[in-house]
Amino acid sequence: MLVKITDFPDSLVDDLKHATGQATGSKAVFFAASKFVEMAEENTRLSFECAQLQERIDHLHDVLASARHACGHFLETINQRDLFEKDA
Repeated sequence: MLVKITDFPDSLVDDLKHATGQATGSKAVFFAASKFVEMAEENTRLSFECAQLQERIDHLHDVLASARHACGHFLETINQRDLFEKDA
């Protein structure tokens, strides 16, 4: 089947040839079109994975903040020697 695409910018053809490693514009466009569905699905999967990883990072930031807070209280308690000294 022959497909003719009018008003296809030369700069886009050059970009596709470079990105796909194809020597001709028609092969580059065919390559890009044939990989589109697979790459769109991969993009969706990676976006979901990035969102999960960001949630994990946010959780770990919260854990670190809680640990810093607890350490601050611990150091404050340690510095209050009178809590640990017996009355004479």
